[in-house]
Amino acid sequence: MSEEELNKLKEKIGYMLDGKDYHSNKEYMLSVSQYYRYMSESIASDDILIDCDKDLLVNFEAIYLWLQEQLAYVPSHLKDQVEEIFKTAKLCELFAILSSLSDKEIWSINRRRRLNSSVGIFTSLFSRRSHSDLEESQLVSGSHLVEAKVALTRLCQVTKFASSKVENDFYSDDGFESYSNRYNPEMINKIKVVALVNLLKSQLSEVDQNDDVRLLLEKLDEVEKELGKRRPHWGLIFSTLFVIFGFTADLKTLDPTIYSKAHKTIEAILFNLHEEGQVEKNTVYNLPQLPTEKDGTEDKYAIFRKDEIEPVSDDEQ
Repeated sequence: MSEEELNKLKEKIGYMLDGKDYHSNKEYMLSVSQYYRYMSESIASDDILIDCDKDLLVNFEAIYLWLQEQLAYVPSHLKDQVEEIFKTAKLCELFAILSSLSDKEIWSINRRRRLNSSVGIFTSLFSRRSHSDLEESQLVSGSHLVEAKVALTRLCQVTKFASSKVENDFYSDDGFESYSNRYNPEMINKIKVVALVNLLKSQLSEVDQNDDVRLLLEKLDEVEKELGKRRPHWGLIFSTLFVIFGFTADLKTLDPTIYSKAHKTIEAILFNLHEEGQVEKNTVYNLPQLPTEKDGTEDKYAIFRKDEIEPVSDDEQ
């Protein structure tokens, strides 16, 4: 990898870990694929542990955790495959050790390996055993490094394929910016909405599983996944929930005893989306005051027609 390519990769990884917006999550996923290819190439041979940029090395597990979060939105078999690769090759443990080793310890391990390859088994009889426990770890053995190199190459391919399942317009404009002074969906309590969505799924799971119910559950899964994203598509969430609302209302009309609970829950979801996204809440309206009785102690408020609160003149009578 050229120096220019390496600097671009470091910039993208830095943006990703800092939570900054980029072109799309697909671009980030492709950057992770490139990152694993770079780390694989950095394990050069038996004569050296790893030769890579220090910042990219120490961020190995952070990138893995980011990847885990994103794989929740792709087919489950891809996530399972990535998990299996990490687990079998013990990659997080290996890179935790590699990032903990000092330059002196890495030099010591490399030197000892070169001696072992030159002199053979008798080297241990003449060499002083002054190396640390980290250097002694079997995870940094030559055979395990070869396994890690192969595992990283596989991860490069799997994450590259997984990027094709990620939306390219992850940060696209949903059109709410025009109304941001009155309505901002980022103010919505996503945890509360997710809880209501799960309640609705539970209610629908209790009824007979026909095609209509299965379709509703499938759409609710899509809404739940979208709500779990750091920057969800609110337009997609709103439109899907409104369709679910209309569909549930039709089912309630056909069979009120079965679908009434579900209909009330989807109403509650839409009510929360409407109320919590409002920038200006509890707006006070100047309502006319209701004339009170002589011994009345409290003011009451109501809305009246003009002719009900203004006296009628004699001419008008």
